[in-house]
Amino acid sequence: MFTSRAEHRLFLRHDNADLRLFEKSYEHGLITRQRYEKIKAKKALIEKTKQNFRKIFHQGATLAQILKRPEKSFADLPEEFQRLPREIQEQVTIDFKYEGYIARQLDEIAKFQKLENMKLPTGMDYKALKGLRNEAMQKLGKIQPETLGQASRISGITQGDIAVLMVWLKRASS
Repeated sequence: MFTSRAEHRLFLRHDNADLRLFEKSYEHGLITRQRYEKIKAKKALIEKTKQNFRKIFHQGATLAQILKRPEKSFADLPEEFQRLPREIQEQVTIDFKYEGYIARQLDEIAKFQKLENMKLPTGMDYKALKGLRNEAMQKLGKIQPETLGQASRISGITQGDIAVLMVWLKRASS
């Protein structure tokens, strides 16, 4: 699968693959204990650096605020922070620059998880719903998804179609 087509692609970056997958990799015997400990230490150093950068001020702004700026990098920070390993610098910079986008995506994930469990009636007549596109009526009628989450993953079903289903479910439950 291309990451550009993935659902939560801000999390599925090549730069953080080791940090996302090291625990599962170790559980399944795919990496050695030594590699596991090295990645665990790297993750801890990244988190500690980010926490410190939110507290340390330089020229009227925290180091975190400085790194969030598109034109800024570790080279713009005091020299003592430039001694951190290059991979730590890169990960901290990326995390700060994308922080707002990642927070927004976390909100979307939370909303999606809520949708995931909203049940749709069995044998529902989607042709009776006003506002659904013809393609959506046909696909939903044929597939008969059990939840809104399943419906949202059907090819050709749009966010607008899901919104119509949500409104209908709210009205039906009132």
